[in-house]
Order: sequence, then C-alpha cells, then structure tokens
Amino acid sequence: MTNSDSPLVTTFAGLPANYCFTGWNKLAIDIVSAMSSYIPGQYSVIIDSKTAPGVSDQGKLWHKRFDDGASGSPSGRIYQFYLGRWVSPHQVSPLGNNRIWFEGNLASLWAMDEGSGNDPATDVPTETTGAFWEEDVNYRHRFPLHYGTTVNPDPAYTFNVGSTGGNIEIALNANTMPPHEHYIANDDSNNTGVLSAVNFAVWAHGLASSSTDYVLYGSTTESDRGQTSTTGGDGAGATVPFNIMNPYRVGMWAKRTVRRYFVG
Repeated sequence: MTNSDSPLVTTFAGLPANYCFTGWNKLAIDIVSAMSSYIPGQYSVIIDSKTAPGVSDQGKLWHKRFDDGASGSPSGRIYQFYLGRWVSPHQVSPLGNNRIWFEGNLASLWAMDEGSGNDPATDVPTETTGAFWEEDVNYRHRFPLHYGTTVNPDPAYTFNVGSTGGNIEIALNANTMPPHEHYIANDDSNNTGVLSAVNFAVWAHGLASSSTDYVLYGSTTESDRGQTSTTGGDGAGATVPFNIMNPYRVGMWAKRTVRRYFVG
C-alpha cells in the first residue's frame, strides 16, 4: 500500500490465524500494530536536540538545536559521528589562503569559533582540538597590497603575490631632494672687506670689483670659494629619517590552523 501524497510504503503483516477480536477498538489497534511503513530510496534521519544523541543513533545526523544561552555552545549546525565524536566541518578550509582582519588580543583569536583559546604553538591543533585561528605573522607591520603591474611611474613596478617591500621611515639623499637654492653667508659685518678663514662672501666695496653685490675673495690660506649657509638635517650635518606611513588602525591578519571540525 502506498500513499499518493508521499513516497511512504506501508505493509501489513496480517493477523494471526484463528484471530478473534473482542471489540472494534481492539481490532483497529491490532491492525495498526501489524503494519509497518518506510520511505524507499536513500534517506538520512536527522535528530533535532540540544544534547548529543545516544550510541544507537550514531549512524544518523544530528541537528544541534539553537541554544538559548543558558548552557552549551552556539548551535544550529549539522553533526555526524566521526573520529569517535560528533563533528561538524568548519566553513573555512584549514590552512587555506583565506585571511580575516581581527581586532582583539591573541587569546580571543585562539578562542574564536569555539577554539580552545590556547596558543597553537604549544597546544598544537589537530582535526578536532585546539584553536581554529592563529595570527599570520607574515603581515606584522605590513599593509596589504593588491598584486599587479603599475601604469605609472615609468619604469613600472611589478608586485607578485607573497612579495614584500617598503619601509616605515625614509631618509632623503641628494638626488631625492626637491631642487632648491642656498644664500651665501656674509662675514663682512665690520665692513673690512677681508675674508675669514673659511672664505665667506663679503660685500665688495669696490675692492676688486665695481659691483655692490656680494663677491667671493680668496685669502692666503683658503681657495677662492665661498661657503653657503647651513640648512636641513638635524642642524649638525646629519640627515634625519622621517615617517612615511599612511594613517592606520592596528589589528592583525589571521589564518586558519589545521583544525577542521567543531565538536558537539
């Protein structure tokens, strides 16, 4: 016997020989008791409960019903019995190329998604134990950059996946400074027209020129070159590096460990 509204197949084993019923209600009960039904094909029975099914149900699927927060862990997952326990695969593949941005301390990262909360370096994860997430130390002090070849400047720069570069500080060299000029220092405050020992420029006064501008003069100890005024650096001749970092917000990039399963 089949039901036209569902693929349920029902069979009736029959009543015992010489059966005699004592009432209509008893007859109905005996007929139903002798019937059995099944759904043909490949089907899995899903147990819906907050607690793990017993040993006799380990061949079935378990839907861990949503917990109201009174006890237990987050739920709504489908578990199957594997490796001696009820497990459910994590939605992100272990040791994959996926990265997430995380703003919190390491202990909370290791505890995320029902992880153990322990350092993966000492509590080494397995398929069913340990932390699900760990810090990707390759991103410490580094900004992510999309791969590819730049259009400008010329020559172009090519960035390959996994390559590194850049600096936090930079010190300008002579060829990286903007073009600029310096004034020549005057050492003729007493109008003597005589150069100092380091050959500063002096006011001409017509000594060797009819010009009234600054003119370079030599001396018996110095060449005929003037000295420009000092500028830039730390004031003592040393170049001071400066910070070139973009405005930032600190967190960490995290990656999956080898742990594969939630445990119910």
